Order: sequence, then C-alpha cells, then structure tokens
Amino acid sequence: MPTLKPLIDYIEILTNEYPNPISQTELANKSLKSKSAITKIKDRLFDLCDKDILAFQRKMVLKTDFETFGKLFTLFLLESRIRNLLRSEYAESVIRQVELHEKLAKQLKQFPYSEYFTKEDTNWMVTIVLRNICAFKFQKDNFGAVLYALKGHEIENTRELVPYIQLFGRLLLNFEAIFENEEELKKTLRLRDRLFFFITENTNKLLAELEIIKNLKNPQKKSQYIEVYSETIRYFLTKIAQQTTNSILEKCREKNIPFLANYNEVGTFFAGLKREKLSVAMQQVGQS
Repeated sequence: MPTLKPLIDYIEILTNEYPNPISQTELANKSLKSKSAITKIKDRLFDLCDKDILAFQRKMVLKTDFETFGKLFTLFLLESRIRNLLRSEYAESVIRQVELHEKLAKQLKQFPYSEYFTKEDTNWMVTIVLRNICAFKFQKDNFGAVLYALKGHEIENTRELVPYIQLFGRLLLNFEAIFENEEELKKTLRLRDRLFFFITENTNKLLAELEIIKNLKNPQKKSQYIEVYSETIRYFLTKIAQQTTNSILEKCREKNIPFLANYNEVGTFFAGLKREKLSVAMQQVGQS
C-alpha cells in the first residue's frame, strides 16, 4: 500500500479547512502547487474524502470515520506534525463522534466506570492525552493502547482490559501538566483523584480474575496474595499521584495560578466511590 507521506502537505490543508469543502483549484492555490500536480494525486486524496461531497459538489472534505482519522493520526505522528492535526477542527469533530464516555461506560461497567467518571471527566482525559501526545514518546504498543480504547471493543474477559490499564498507566507516568487557567487546574486535579480511586478501589476485583490467583486452591493464601498485590499497586499509584501533583504545582507557579495547600492531597476533589456513597447515605439519614 503506497504511503501517504507525499500527501501530508495537502492533507494538512484539508484538516485546516474542515468542515469547509474545497475544490482542486483551491487546494492548488493554498498549497502553491500547479493544478496538474493536484490531478496526479487526486485519486489518493479522494479516498480520504467524503464521497457525497465529491459527487454533488465536486469538492473535497475529509471523512470523519475512525479508520481515516487513524491513518492521518499515524501519518502526522510519524512526521512529527501531530500538533498541527490535533489543533484542527477536524480532529475535534472526530473525537466528538467517538462518544468515548458512553463506550467506556459500557465496556467497563463491571468496575463501574460511569460511577467514577462523568462525560466531562472523560472528555478532559482525552484532551490531556491529546495535549500530552508528543511527550508520550509513543512506541507502537502505546499508540495501539489509545486506538484500542477509542475504537470501543467489547470486553469479554479481563485480559482485554490490558490496553485500558496501559493507557491509564501511561497517562499517569508520562503526564505533563498542560492547563491554562484555574478551572482547567481543578478539572485536572479532579481527574487525578478519580483515576487514583478508580484503579485502587477496583484492584481486588481485577486481581481475583488473574490466572495466578485463580490457580491458588487455598482460600487464605489467595486472600493474602490479593492483599499483597493490592497494597503494592496502591503504593506505586500513591507515588505516581504525588509526582503528578508536583508537576501540576510547578505549572501553577509558571502560570501564576493559585494552588491551595489541600490540592496536594489525593481525595480533595473526589474521595473515592465508597466514601462518596457513605457520605450520601449519611446525608439521607440526617434528612430523614
């Protein structure tokens, strides 16, 4: 299959022009190329464009299906121009259509994802991943974890959760604090808390399904293994959360954004699902 690399300048113009269709003549003018140069590559560009617009308006506008976006994402990433793609209205349009929150809520309902994260949280998580994408030093497997999560595969066993765990792990380990104001700061800290408790409060459930645990016949030994592994995971997550907070604090100092003392504590913006449910129950008792 021929590479899209020679087309990247034309494709970037199409991403910048989205959602406005443009003609071959307009593309030639914007790319400072001749009409004959566009004619030579038009069929390959047409493969990336909306067929209805081509047929009825004889103009080009990029398709927003995930397969097309995946091709362009890979192209711009490998050519070190990913920021240009991610800043475009085209990329935002594709991400909106993915409906990631609804898919994650369905796929991770046994944990349950939707009780830990709102749609706003999920959208902000996507924004952070996209803003950090160049700092992730993506290898093929890292990129695969993002694509797997976005595509929305049905999860039938715990082994299929690995890409999601990889994605959460890389989000925390490679996190670079990128926010512009106090509102975005609070959204970031809330996401830090929700991610921490989402993982720690569901660790035992996930560990119990691992083959190494299932093969243990002694119930007491099985319980001990789960406890040790769970505490180990919580220990490392606590360290990662603190590193993340330190990164956020440094960014606040750079941007002169207020950072209150209690922001250092994981749980300030979300205290965990168990505690949240207990708090709600106590409030209901107090009102009755």
